[in-house]
Amino acid sequence: PLAKPGYFAAFAEGQAKWETETLAKLEKKEDPKLPGNVVESIKVPLAKRSAAQRAVLLSHYYGMAPATADLRKQVDESRKRLSSVEKSIKTMLVTETEKPRMTRILPRGNWLDDSGEEVLPAVPAFLPKTKLREDDARANRLDLAKWIMDAENPLTSRAYVNRMWKLFFGTGLSSRLDDLGGQGEPPTHPELLDWLATEFVQNDWDMKHIVRLLVTSGAYQQASVSNEKLDEVDAGNQLYSRQSRYRVDAEMVRDAALRISGLLVAQNGGSSAKPYQPAGYWKHLNFPKRKWSHDNGANQYRRGLYTFWCRTFLHPSMLAFDAPSREECSAERARSNTPQQALVLLNDPTFVEAARVFAERILQNGGNTDEARLDWAFDRALSREPSAEERSILLDLAKSQLGQYNADAEAAKQAATAGQWPAADVLKPEAVAAWSAVARAIMNLYETTSRF
Repeated sequence: PLAKPGYFAAFAEGQAKWETETLAKLEKKEDPKLPGNVVESIKVPLAKRSAAQRAVLLSHYYGMAPATADLRKQVDESRKRLSSVEKSIKTMLVTETEKPRMTRILPRGNWLDDSGEEVLPAVPAFLPKTKLREDDARANRLDLAKWIMDAENPLTSRAYVNRMWKLFFGTGLSSRLDDLGGQGEPPTHPELLDWLATEFVQNDWDMKHIVRLLVTSGAYQQASVSNEKLDEVDAGNQLYSRQSRYRVDAEMVRDAALRISGLLVAQNGGSSAKPYQPAGYWKHLNFPKRKWSHDNGANQYRRGLYTFWCRTFLHPSMLAFDAPSREECSAERARSNTPQQALVLLNDPTFVEAARVFAERILQNGGNTDEARLDWAFDRALSREPSAEERSILLDLAKSQLGQYNADAEAAKQAATAGQWPAADVLKPEAVAAWSAVARAIMNLYETTSRF
């Protein structure tokens, strides 16, 4: 708390009075019951006191001054709360063995037989530079880490830049991310892979440098549109005559829908988010029995990265778009194209709500005509104008849906209030419901869920 006006003057006046009274007691040889350093400091005239002596007197008087009673009380309460928090934190107990445990080869797998040869920390003999330490001391995990990151290790830097290439181009220079050895796929551009790996090491393993290098390259900045001539020469795009296009990962599919609708909450960190999930999906989840309760408020619209993860019962929308269960390490995600994915985009409550809110934005920001609204929607979702065929199909869809909802007010009301996001009261439910169907169609396009 801020000190009130006159606080410091009153404090200084009180300290001066206390010092005078204490000196009077000392002259009468009365025991002031003070620590020795305080007595020695107070005997020194004010003009001759050192900074340390002034600090001793100030600290002692602060602990007894009437003017600081409230502050001392607040400090004591804060210390008690801090102590309570510290006591609630679990203490991690770590013990270090004085002598490393001896590990032996088990004869015929018999763990009761300790007659086998002793095994020491090392790397496979067929690899280059197999010695982890220059001296004869027993190697540890730090030695292994140094060996992995050694500039002469040909694998670490190549594996990393190959994975980075895959992130930005859809496939690695070597298509097998988990095997750059003899049983893996040879890189399509071995010299390029070598150069990138060397560049990575020579720039102190700077990941941002590699990212900047890739995204500013001419290969990355190409269009992904192909043509017959390119398909004849480079059907698999191994020569990188164009950019690659592919469906984005499961989390990004959700993020794209929320971003288009304006619902996405870009908060970093925090607890896991629990989006909508079908009732009864966890019915057979045991150890222990649990019940899913979706989040309300902003946490419902957070990025897919923060979705609560249950390995044995992965969220259905994530499962449909090939998210791994994380029960085991996955070097690379699969990319499938199934009817179930279209059903998720059409019927999952997250995407239905996103389409409804997107429809409200179309009606509020798109203009006064259906043509202008459709142009605005395409620009928002796909950054382009609709083709003549798309325009005809979607305008017919909007018209037919509006006719159906005009004839069924209750269905229109349900469609216009899907999800927990507040509905726009200024808009007619029939119009929102009709344009929700158009929004769902746009958000179900291959372009919307793909990177070009």
